[in-house]
Amino acid sequence: GSFVSELQQVFLSTSLRALPDADVWAASAAEVFASMEQRFGFQRDSVRNQFEHLLSLWLSHCAAVADRSGDAQVDEQYLLADALDDLHGELLEGFTRWRAKFRSHEAAAFTGSDDAPPKAGGVAWDAVSAALVPTKGQSEATERSRQLMEIAVYLLVWGEAGNVRFMPEVVYFVTECALAAEGPGGDSFYGAPRSSAALTSGRFLARIVRPLYNLVFDEWYLKVEVNEKGGDAKKLHKGFERYLPPDTANYDDWNEFFSQPDQMAKGLLLASGSGLFETPHAQRFAVLPRMHWTASLRGAQIKTHREVHSMVGVFAATHRVWLAHALLFFIGMCVVTGDAPGPRKGPWLDRPLLGESALIRFAAVGLLVPVHACFWMLARLETTSSAVLRKSCGCCFCMGTIFWGLLWAAPLVTYAGLRYLDIAEYDVSSKGMYYGAIAAHYLICVVGLWFLLFSPAKNDDRLFPLTRVPVATRFVRYFFWFVIFGGKFLLGTVIFTSVYDTTVQLQFINLGHESFGEILTIWRSSQWVTNFFEWILLWVTAFYMFVADTAMWFQLGCMVLGVCTVFVQRGCRLFEFALEDEIVKIPDRFSRRVFGYSPTLRNAQLSVFFPEIWDRIVAYMRYEDKIESDALGELSFLEGGRGGRRRMGLTWESLSLAAHPLEPRKTPPKFPDIFGDITPVEVFFRNYCGWKRSLANQDLKWRLTALARGLGLPKPRPYPA
Repeated sequence: GSFVSELQQVFLSTSLRALPDADVWAASAAEVFASMEQRFGFQRDSVRNQFEHLLSLWLSHCAAVADRSGDAQVDEQYLLADALDDLHGELLEGFTRWRAKFRSHEAAAFTGSDDAPPKAGGVAWDAVSAALVPTKGQSEATERSRQLMEIAVYLLVWGEAGNVRFMPEVVYFVTECALAAEGPGGDSFYGAPRSSAALTSGRFLARIVRPLYNLVFDEWYLKVEVNEKGGDAKKLHKGFERYLPPDTANYDDWNEFFSQPDQMAKGLLLASGSGLFETPHAQRFAVLPRMHWTASLRGAQIKTHREVHSMVGVFAATHRVWLAHALLFFIGMCVVTGDAPGPRKGPWLDRPLLGESALIRFAAVGLLVPVHACFWMLARLETTSSAVLRKSCGCCFCMGTIFWGLLWAAPLVTYAGLRYLDIAEYDVSSKGMYYGAIAAHYLICVVGLWFLLFSPAKNDDRLFPLTRVPVATRFVRYFFWFVIFGGKFLLGTVIFTSVYDTTVQLQFINLGHESFGEILTIWRSSQWVTNFFEWILLWVTAFYMFVADTAMWFQLGCMVLGVCTVFVQRGCRLFEFALEDEIVKIPDRFSRRVFGYSPTLRNAQLSVFFPEIWDRIVAYMRYEDKIESDALGELSFLEGGRGGRRRMGLTWESLSLAAHPLEPRKTPPKFPDIFGDITPVEVFFRNYCGWKRSLANQDLKWRLTALARGLGLPKPRPYPA
């Protein structure tokens, strides 16, 4: 029809028209989008927008695929097919993983395969033929047809989703239902319109998207009022003004729900009370308008984590950061405080709190494991939703809690046994049991720290599998943080030493060197209490400073990595990096990387189109008032004497490439001064001695520098059009 012809003309108005079989691809893509608009009731303007969106993405991937070939002359015969495959893999990577997860889950009952194009409501269109793919095989043609259909449906659903776009898994779910849908068996999936007012919006928007957004609205808002300016003003529920209550659902909660096959199969209900997943997969889109979204997605029913507005939530999310800092801090304290004066003999009341040897002193650091685990479990309890707690409460949950509680308390038991043997150590000749207890305590503490630092998540927290990271990347990450924390610790020991010396000079107490008996004797004296709080305040301040300077060390490390990355991207050409003027290189690099297929001027590596496009760029900056008129002449390519330039009106029409195409240059032009060659000595003085070239303003400097640096980095090679 006329709409198909309109979309075809849009396709053929882009530079894709220069590629082989572009007219055939244009017909197939236009038919897919037009048929989707008719079958599912998408808005026509939205279909136009998303068709142009597809063309923009397709164009970019054509350039990327051609650039990866590495050949001087790119074989463009099947470039459109290869770029479509590349586009599908990148755009729908999340969707394909989500669908594969549900297909492997029996409760989801997802049917279908990748061996045939999706049903998509039973639409009829000219599928991709075998002549358009490299292998000339029907299987590959079917694969490209499936990819084109999936991209089209996904973009159309996404284009009309509105705020539902903040829930990608919900968009995936609707897309999958549309792709798997059988024909409606009548005029439409939605039945006859209820009234003429229903036709003011597309039927997909009115019957699928709007009920989903109404659920979001009702969860947060009470009503819509008219503000002073006559616009809409959403009125929140009472008590929601400052922030949403902890048990109120938001986009993340609904998104999480739609990523769990078990929860979806049980929770999605139709208005009749039956489950959506009781309906065959191919018929689910037809019943989506009859969904009872409120009963299915109530916040108290689907929320897994309470969003508490306190430091408890911060600790629950970042507890590993605090544990790592506390571990290094207390190890540093044990290093600088040294052994208590001794040896002391007698009962345990007369022994120092942290013992009289380094082994016993460092063993106390292991007590961080049960203390941190206790605070972490309490924080998790506070941030876990009531729905999850109701489902979890039971005999197994109680037994598991007791088991983990005893496991985390193991360092307390081993430390108590170690201190007992330490007191009795002077009365026995064999020290095998003593050193065995030390080894057991250290082993248990190391295992506990490993679980807390490197395996902290519970099974319920792992909604998605961890992203696979190459070994080299993982090594760089761990090495980076090892260096960061190593530098912090070395500097921290200097600070800890200063703090400890200060406490000694001020004659504060040293709690680790005090015995239980001494504390019980003098703890009621005002002098001891004053010293104790001053001692605590000093070390707490040191801990605060130790934690706070992590940002400085992190930024320093990122700066070093960034500099190394820059050098690697530029082939480690340090001399060129330090002593080249990147702005002077703009004509040469622009000609090679953007106009690589165009002819060059005689005796110059300069594209015949570069002078014209550069003058157009400069004129556009004058049009924006970024430069003055005299700078326009100085920055443009000159004809004749100095100060002269081609006539160019500064109107929007005159700057348009469509209205005024580029004209190739036939003779070498006179270069502007900004592109004049300079020696490395001049570059050195300009870059490092404050002798900068005089440009109009900071915005112009930033634009030219950004363009020059971008041209110096690897970039896809455009295909000729």
